[in-house]
Amino acid sequence: MDPVEEAKKRQHSILRQVQGELLKNLGKAPTLAPYTPTPQGILDKVLEFAHVGQGDVVYDIGCGDGRLLCSAAEKFGTKGLGWDIEPAAIEDARKLIASKAGVLGHLVEVRCEDITKPEIVAGVDWQAVTVVVMYLSIQGNLTMRPIVLKNVKKGTRVVTVQFGMGDWQPKEKCIVPYEGHHKDSAGIPLFYYEVDDEAQNYRDTDERELREWTMKVSAS
Repeated sequence: MDPVEEAKKRQHSILRQVQGELLKNLGKAPTLAPYTPTPQGILDKVLEFAHVGQGDVVYDIGCGDGRLLCSAAEKFGTKGLGWDIEPAAIEDARKLIASKAGVLGHLVEVRCEDITKPEIVAGVDWQAVTVVVMYLSIQGNLTMRPIVLKNVKKGTRVVTVQFGMGDWQPKEKCIVPYEGHHKDSAGIPLFYYEVDDEAQNYRDTDERELREWTMKVSAS
């Protein structure tokens, strides 16, 4: 096996093990994020914050019911690809896409796949994407960060919702006012990143970082 691929698989295994242990202690099942539909107002703000426009290609990791991708395609004509491991979410997304077929054409696709698996990662055209959106748990973000940074091209914009990307600090942050089921009554935080030379310092996530940020989020 290629040494680089072997290292990736070993890192992925460690992350999964640590994530499972931490979430088990918190009484939760290991998952990148639960399926909870996001209010449309927040989705609109995410597109604005990510500077999505004509010609962009948007990847939505943890796409849920697909509304963000559909909104981007309707407003800007962007191509979009989303992943979710929840069959119910993908079913909802495909129904939405089908209902808008006359408007969206073949612009939006969703897949019921675990995007953290090496064989799935290998089948993705990462060089095509210009905007990556993630609404995941902190564990999900830290699991996806090495995958994103090792595969996308420089200049790619990344926006995460609710949680940041650990030690990799955002270039911008904003709060979207929203009073709902989230415990942060001030609103929903959005974090904006750009993949540049400095970002490559965060291509790897280790056990220390995953444990530290999981505990920070759990304690907040």
